[in-house]
Amino acid sequence: MTDSLKPREAFILAVANRKGGSGKSTTVVNLAWQWAKNKQKVLVVDLDTQGHASVGFKHHATSGFVHDLFRKKVVSFDEIVQETSFANISIAAADTHFYQNDHEIDTSALEQALHVYCRKNRIERVIIDTPPTFDSLLVSAFRAADGIVVPFCPHFLAEVGVKQLTSLFLKIASSNQKPISVLGLLPTMMDLRKNLHKRVIASLTTQFGKKMLLRGIRENVALAEAFEAGKPIGEFAPKSKGAMDYQLMSEDLEILLKLEKT
Repeated sequence: MTDSLKPREAFILAVANRKGGSGKSTTVVNLAWQWAKNKQKVLVVDLDTQGHASVGFKHHATSGFVHDLFRKKVVSFDEIVQETSFANISIAAADTHFYQNDHEIDTSALEQALHVYCRKNRIERVIIDTPPTFDSLLVSAFRAADGIVVPFCPHFLAEVGVKQLTSLFLKIASSNQKPISVLGLLPTMMDLRKNLHKRVIASLTTQFGKKMLLRGIRENVALAEAFEAGKPIGEFAPKSKGAMDYQLMSEDLEILLKLEKT
């Protein structure tokens, strides 16, 4: 990374898992809302061409898409970012018709665009919904990010996926000579009455350390209902288990961030 890209005022978090159904987009929507509720200016970047983060905010793009950065044309991030209907949250929406194989991806384009836009618009937090694939778009997200959260359903194969993603992120961060502010593992759809869930979480805790395991998100149908309604759980069902869990998870993340700064 060049010196011109440092220091960055916004903290940029990538939420990643190569396995679908892990709660990745649900985590993006609800963590962004938690940050915004605390009066922080938040930018959501939807790199996943499924566009689920936009669905979670019931947002319909009316101008450009974040994937326009990877097309061979001059585009301003100001033309891409739009306000959502939720206070303090803006979004760079996904292009659901973008096919990576049709383009030569500059994996530094997103990092550079965010650097300029966040400083100009005083964005404090950026959260990137990454594609569930191992490709140049995922590398672009990791190059831009200061940290990563990996939501995972506590099943056996989740261990393999978590190790692969964290290894890739650490390799990219190291090659860019970038300090890593936070690395968090987030159990989702968790039920500690199930022995399998307890075993997987215990195994990852042993491998990565207790402080890297964020407070888990319990199974809660209200989370799926909130997503369908296009609302964060904190607005849809503020007294639900899902709302409580995402609030506690965001507090855990803040503790990790403060520990890294000390």
